[in-house]
Amino acid sequence: METEQDVDLDIVATSYRLISDGSAFDDLFRVIDRKLSGRHFGQNRGQNPGQNPGQNRDKPFSPALLRQLKKARDLFDRETDQPVFGVVERVLSDVSGAAAVFLPDGTVMALNESAADQWGLRQGARTEFDWVLPESRSDLSGLRAACVQPRNSRHSILRIGQGTGSEFAEAFVLSDTNHDQPSFAIRSLALPWSEQAGAMLSEAFGLTAAEVEICRLLFRTCDIARVASRRGTSIRTVTTQLSSVFQKTGLPDQVSLIRLVAMLCARADPRKTSRIPVWTDPFGRETLFHDRHGRQISFSWLGDPHGRPVLLLHGLTLGYAVTPETDRYLARTGLRVIVPCRPGQGNTLPRPGENAVDGAMALVTALIAHLKLPRVVLAGLGAATVPLLELAARKAAPVCGVYSIGGFPTLVHRRNWSSLPVTHRTFFALRTHAPWVTEMIAKAGLRSMKQHGVDWYLRRAYAEAPDDLKLVENPQINALLRNACALTTAQGHRAFADDLDLFVHPARKALQALTIPFRLIHGENDMTVAPEDVRAVAGLNPKIAVRLIENAGELIFYSHIREIADDLSDFTATALAGGDRPDRNSMSTG
Repeated sequence: METEQDVDLDIVATSYRLISDGSAFDDLFRVIDRKLSGRHFGQNRGQNPGQNPGQNRDKPFSPALLRQLKKARDLFDRETDQPVFGVVERVLSDVSGAAAVFLPDGTVMALNESAADQWGLRQGARTEFDWVLPESRSDLSGLRAACVQPRNSRHSILRIGQGTGSEFAEAFVLSDTNHDQPSFAIRSLALPWSEQAGAMLSEAFGLTAAEVEICRLLFRTCDIARVASRRGTSIRTVTTQLSSVFQKTGLPDQVSLIRLVAMLCARADPRKTSRIPVWTDPFGRETLFHDRHGRQISFSWLGDPHGRPVLLLHGLTLGYAVTPETDRYLARTGLRVIVPCRPGQGNTLPRPGENAVDGAMALVTALIAHLKLPRVVLAGLGAATVPLLELAARKAAPVCGVYSIGGFPTLVHRRNWSSLPVTHRTFFALRTHAPWVTEMIAKAGLRSMKQHGVDWYLRRAYAEAPDDLKLVENPQINALLRNACALTTAQGHRAFADDLDLFVHPARKALQALTIPFRLIHGENDMTVAPEDVRAVAGLNPKIAVRLIENAGELIFYSHIREIADDLSDFTATALAGGDRPDRNSMSTG
């Protein structure tokens, strides 16, 4: 019979495997769950059936086991990143120039830094391919058709750019991305800018920093007007600066300058590859400001810029990116959905020593003050609702209603913990007894995502949720989920650990203390929170209303966005008008 010591040894062995084997990620969850589920530790120490995993009277991890895990963590921290294996990620990272992957309708599925800079693309947005020259449009059309009609050509050479600054690019269909609808890639055959090339221009010709930047942008864009736009100045000013560059370098024109820069870039580092960008706002509406502590905060918006204000806090794999059609639909509902990046995610910086709940509350309070909103409805995606409830319960901001899109784990009754997915219940228990172990697992998860690609991560995250897995396989939704993952991991693994803090933060007292309306929209097939737990929430406070949606899971924000938009619009109009209609009988299943 397997003993507790056998399980401990298995945990240690799997932790060491995690350093070099991404498949050990799932195995580690399973073996830790065996220890915490009651088969070993719980049964040996008197855990009651149905008791919340991780809430044993004794500590589940012995000092000897913790010492071994810390050794594995230290070794893991010393390891460098492994090669990238994801198909899409490999297409973007193993070239020296601009590269992007598209869906047939022009949605940017993924891109590298060079493509974001040179072609002006944003991940999750849609392009009209106006940067592809007219003589290559028919080839591009044939390639897009090849995504759905395999008999068409699946590889083309395109000319991209403008005028004399045009360049060639290869374009080809990706056939092994595991999507129902294939995608295609376009990769520049030109060299990217090199910082060493800039240093050479400065040292050899005495160019100023501003003049080197002009050379960089001209090399990137091959167009003076776009250089001026990127610099935020006039075309005349750029022309004057270029005249100075020509005088110092002895070159006669722009073409000669671009050729010189290309030569310097090639000599500087001919094997250089382009990095996949961290994250960009898909709508190009990002605004940055600093709160009273000097912390940088990033936010954007969806819908009607002059509509009724709703402040939406994104989740972990639930970002705020939507399709252009959904953005226009939100505008028609009269909503202005303000979407900040949470601390430590996107371009919002964290404050040292601040936990996830307090950090999110401080962010929301600062944004409300910055926008001078007299009254606002707060909305959260999943566990991101938790700090919004705390803020509303403490009456620390002019909040007139809270709206939750999807439930969150602390709503789960203790007797139902055993029905949660293995990753959820294991993470919660670890966050209670050994939080630094979750840090190690979070790092491993981020590295595995980088190694094997976002699709690999998403399929594992929703493997036990059929409704959600269908959305992951949908190319349109997949592009939005990729943007959410980039947003979450922009500043490293801390976002995973922070979300766990939201998962385990008790929300019951805040729910009971609410004096404003709270509405919870939840998918009946969400594996995180059972319908019976959602229904029970309505009994905590007469201000609470819940609504269950059929054929929806955790990704309800993507599967039922229009229905949610209509409901949120009605809720916001009533809340802003000072109404108090919790509509507790709205627990529909349609």
